[in-house]
Amino acid sequence: MKHVLLIDDNETDSYIAKHIIGKDKTPQKISTQSSAIEALELLAILKKNGEEFPDYISLSLNLYYAYNANASLKEFDYYFGFRTSFK
Repeated sequence: MKHVLLIDDNETDSYIAKHIIGKDKTPQKISTQSSAIEALELLAILKKNGEEFPDYISLSLNLYYAYNANASLKEFDYYFGFRTSFK
């Protein structure tokens, strides 16, 4: 089962993304968070509990630019030990 984490503050965009991802025939779990901070908190909880991380993370570009997520992604790399594609 693939786990997808959607991070978007726009409910309509999240709904559309879930619908499109849901058309894939692969069984999957779709989680949503409305901010990058909430997503990082969720990932910290997953790490603390020894649970698996999402296979894919989709971050709204509006959130990326609005909150300068690049700094958050560098922290993400540091705390969680793997590289993101936003460098």
